[in-house]
Amino acid sequence: MTAPCSRLLLLALLIILTSATGALLADEPVAAPDPFQLPKLPPADFSRNVDWYPARARVAGLEGRVLVAFDITSAGSAQRISVLWAEDAPLASSAEQMLSKAHFKVPTDWQTSGAWRRWRLGFIYCLPPSSQSEEFGVPVETVLISGSRLPGAPQRHPPDPNSASRCMKQPR
Repeated sequence: MTAPCSRLLLLALLIILTSATGALLADEPVAAPDPFQLPKLPPADFSRNVDWYPARARVAGLEGRVLVAFDITSAGSAQRISVLWAEDAPLASSAEQMLSKAHFKVPTDWQTSGAWRRWRLGFIYCLPPSSQSEEFGVPVETVLISGSRLPGAPQRHPPDPNSASRCMKQPR
């Protein structure tokens, strides 16, 4: 190889390496995508005229979490609803019923936009004041369902003044 040819080859290699590492040399660091970050769930309308806290659970003082998976149709309804995990059966049944009656506001290109996927939603049932956990162990959007504690109902999660739980606030 001649000297001018090897210089051109070296220059081309240098240009390729510089362009490939340009993001690394930029002034602002490039954030790595979070592999656990889920797309934002579309807004939903849940019927507010229904008491979604099961009466049997309220009488027993039941509080807990329910993790549900489902699909959203192009019409905005939930289908193929399945309970992945629940702390109590009456709460799981209520979460399924609530989700089946929900309407999601989806864009017109819903099926072609890549948003057609399996969704997860966490339901948190609590009777304030309570220190009911809001954690699910996986990234998930949550719905808080609270009710009034009935006189004499047992308290499973006594109030903790240091708790940051939304369940510590009394319902209005």
